[in-house]
Amino acid sequence: LGQGVTFVNAAVGAVRPGARGAELTLSRGGTLSAPRVLLCAGAWTSALLAPLGVRLPLFPAKGEMLLYRLPPGRVPTIVLTDQGYLIPRADGAVLAGSTLNPGDATTYPTVTGRWALQAMAASLLPELASVTPSHHWAGVRPGSDRDWPYLGPVPGTRGVFAAAGLHRNGLVAAPASAELLARLMCGETPSLDPAAYSLSGAPS
Repeated sequence: LGQGVTFVNAAVGAVRPGARGAELTLSRGGTLSAPRVLLCAGAWTSALLAPLGVRLPLFPAKGEMLLYRLPPGRVPTIVLTDQGYLIPRADGAVLAGSTLNPGDATTYPTVTGRWALQAMAASLLPELASVTPSHHWAGVRPGSDRDWPYLGPVPGTRGVFAAAGLHRNGLVAAPASAELLARLMCGETPSLDPAAYSLSGAPS
């Protein structure tokens, strides 16, 4: 806030590009304008891009996870397998994940998801078979038909950018994605070649 940043908590219903940047129509009423705009709405980014003439192969992908409470250090490192993973936290909490259901945009946890995750977690750490998970939740990932995201300027606009389709790699890809976009939006040369992530090659 000390840097002159203003936070607006409102959904964006539409994006209208201008000579430079875009005007955002807010669902609660009113508009906002900016010379540079980044569209990053997860699986719903495609709904904002379609009126701009860009169609991306994005879809919601529901995922469920469990949280276990163990003594700190019991799982000293991330355990990653083809069946699933365990991610330890400093306080002893262990995340077990995750399911994947492409096309599902619901956010409620399921009994079948819980059973599958408990079986997977116990296969990676047998003592978890006798531990009751303390939390079970679900979220929606920004699924994509390709294995790398769409990052960069929106074709046909000046000053409108998008970040979409990070799918299951959002957390690990966030730092590099943010740096690439920040440099592009500021007119600087990025350290990564942005061509591979361009929206220009998206299906029409």
